[in-house]
Amino acid sequence: MILIVNGASGLLGLAAWALPAAALLRRRRHKLEWLVLMSLTVCAASLLLQLYAVAVRCAAGDFAGLDDTAAAVAWAAAVQLAVTAVLNTAAVLRVCNAA
Repeated sequence: MILIVNGASGLLGLAAWALPAAALLRRRRHKLEWLVLMSLTVCAASLLLQLYAVAVRCAAGDFAGLDDTAAAVAWAAAVQLAVTAVLNTAAVLRVCNAA
C-alpha cells in the first residue's frame, strides 16, 4: 500500500512540475491560469498523499520506518513545493511581461 501511495505521490509531483513547464514553453498564452491552478492542485494532492502514507505507517505501527524516512520525506516535500512555486511564478511573470 505504501508503495502505491508513494508512487502516486511521485507521479503527481512530476505532473505539478510539468504543467507550468508546459505553460512556459507554449507560444499562446491563453488559459495559462488553468495550468497554474492545476499545477498547484496536483502539488497539494501529492503532499496530501504523503500525509496519508504517514498515517498508514502509524496505523501499521511502523514507527521505525517513520523514523528512518521522516527527514527525507520532509526535505522532498519542501523541494517539491519550492520548485512548483518557482515554475508557476515564472509562468505567470512571463505572461505579465508579455502583455
